[in-house]
Amino acid sequence: MKMKRIAAVAASIIALGWANGPVSASGDYSCSPSWALSPTGDWDCANRASLAANNDTRVNMLFLQAAGGTQAPRNFAYPKADWEDYNYGRSFFSWDRIVQIYTGDAGYSDGYNYGSRCDSLASGTEAFAAAIAANRRLSGADREALTTARANLSGRCPDRDRRWQDGNAGANAVQPAAVWPQRLSNASAQAFLGYLLASDAFYAGSWDSAREGFAALQKAPDEWVAETASYMLIRVGLNAAQDYAFGEYGDFDMDDINQIAVNQVHAAIGAYLKTYPKGRYAASATGLKRRALWLAGDKVGLAREYERMLTVLRPGSAEAAALIQEIDNKLLFEQDAGEVIQGPQLLAAFHLLQIREDKGNVAQSLAAQKNVFAKTPALYAYLIAAQAFYQAKDYRRVLQLVPAAPQSGGTSQLAFSQQMLRGMALAELHDPQEEKHWRDLLKVATGPYQQGLVELGLALMWQNAANVPAVFAPASPIQDTAIRSILLSRVAGPDLLRQVAGDRNVGRSVRDVALFALLQKSLQTGRYADFGRDVKMVPADAQDNKPLWGWSIGGEGAPVAVFTKGKWADGFACPALPQTAATLAQNPRDAKARLCLGDFWRLNGFDNFSALDPLEEAKELGGGKDYFPGRRIPRAALYDGLIADPHTPADAKAYALYRAIRCYAPSGMSDCGGEEAPVAQRKAWFQQLKRDYGATRWAKDLPYYW
Repeated sequence: MKMKRIAAVAASIIALGWANGPVSASGDYSCSPSWALSPTGDWDCANRASLAANNDTRVNMLFLQAAGGTQAPRNFAYPKADWEDYNYGRSFFSWDRIVQIYTGDAGYSDGYNYGSRCDSLASGTEAFAAAIAANRRLSGADREALTTARANLSGRCPDRDRRWQDGNAGANAVQPAAVWPQRLSNASAQAFLGYLLASDAFYAGSWDSAREGFAALQKAPDEWVAETASYMLIRVGLNAAQDYAFGEYGDFDMDDINQIAVNQVHAAIGAYLKTYPKGRYAASATGLKRRALWLAGDKVGLAREYERMLTVLRPGSAEAAALIQEIDNKLLFEQDAGEVIQGPQLLAAFHLLQIREDKGNVAQSLAAQKNVFAKTPALYAYLIAAQAFYQAKDYRRVLQLVPAAPQSGGTSQLAFSQQMLRGMALAELHDPQEEKHWRDLLKVATGPYQQGLVELGLALMWQNAANVPAVFAPASPIQDTAIRSILLSRVAGPDLLRQVAGDRNVGRSVRDVALFALLQKSLQTGRYADFGRDVKMVPADAQDNKPLWGWSIGGEGAPVAVFTKGKWADGFACPALPQTAATLAQNPRDAKARLCLGDFWRLNGFDNFSALDPLEEAKELGGGKDYFPGRRIPRAALYDGLIADPHTPADAKAYALYRAIRCYAPSGMSDCGGEEAPVAQRKAWFQQLKRDYGATRWAKDLPYYW
């Protein structure tokens, strides 16, 4: 996400507040996580429900804010998965999803704020209308004239779509001269008009005029005008401070910040908060103090203010989430972040980032910072253990630093993270206590995504112990659909697949995955008789419009109907797949049936299909040993065998040659699996087809080879 950093910062600093777009912490593109407790390398596009070096830094900050004993939400509902996180199951989540759960805001998204002084125009309309309605000294004619005049400001801020269409001319585009009221009844009405004139200058980018206008209104007879004018002096100063810092293409140069204007901002914030300590804009003014610190380059002061705010805001609130996003944008990824951060929460987030990127001597830094964590000893102990696990890989020391916890009652986010780290160390050591640890931790894993993460730990242990069937035992605590589907699709043997596929106590989507894997692998390994028996389990109502490549472990299940309602032929006559399999069960060398099986793979999109292959990394769920016996027969091998067999009928051999050559169309690389045939071999096939079978449609349809 660092590629987005410059654009996001440039957009965010224009706005009244701070932007809420992600910068460096995470990726916001769809991808699949590593189904491991501790993936190797950098952030892998998903997060785990404990403090972890590989988490999005924003997620770690969210958990750290709750580390002081606060429990994770317990009465919550998981948001409905969309296309970006169907493959996350209940073990992983995105930043958006965890914020939705913590805040209760189902519509939360970390999408970008384009950033403009015009962003406050709409909300200001309502506030202005309420203020003139509340002032009893205004006549009806005054209110009508002022309301009409307020509409003049919209000319300074064309709608965003039109601005982009007009070359992003923005609020500074030349506008027709506004018409302002000439006859108002009293000083209060004149004060409102003065506010509109100053606002017009503000939205036009005329900072000196705006500053002069608002300054003159600080003693206005209307309370709303006086307070709002005082607040607007802050916004004027901020915009003036950065006005010349933007380049032609939106780049931002801190060297061009007007520091005199920044000093005026600090003075304006102090004056406003002194006069209106509980004013209607007090929270915003306090927030803009951080912005002024950032423009001033005062990173130490900014870090100190961030740490203070993290202790003030309610953990998991929308305000806290916005602050965390801001910290991620403005501080955590700065080169000198480790030098300017002095508080425990932010230091913890920074050190976890250092561990993730394998930068710096974290152990030495932590030893020197013990006093910083004097009031948070449990957090300090966790960081020491995390460094021992992720960097030093001293798993026995982790067990010494993190003792087993009581397995009753609730648990804080930090306590859960400690026990996850202990379980991961037990797993690395193949400790006999690992299974008991995961089972015990399941009893207190009540927060969002905690249950799924612990289930993943237990499932990985059983996978590595060659005991995958334990996951599907009647008393198994592992119920996450994604975990079950991964094991079934990638490593389960035929007996387990058949058992699950026929178990009506198992959910339909998991049964479909088991049956899909059983049927596909049976065909691939030449178990044609088994396929003939098992294909009868395909439900009559199985949907035949499910995409082969689009189904996911978190979706509605695998497309089992492809084996009964798929495509069988497109030129070479073939019966339905079950009949082809029955023929092969009687005679595995039957030429036509072998070609028809190849056409089934081709026509239904199975070329390069690897969703059922075991993963190479044994530490990942679905990795290591494959318990489905037999050598996989690629489509290319079907053709190679028929071409080499002198007893293959002529029409079948011609079609085999045709298909073997077309495996390489149009890229020159095979889509049919197996070893690549050299170009000389493809040329020989082509010449053989033209020479020996030139009268066939297959020879006539093939003008060249690839």
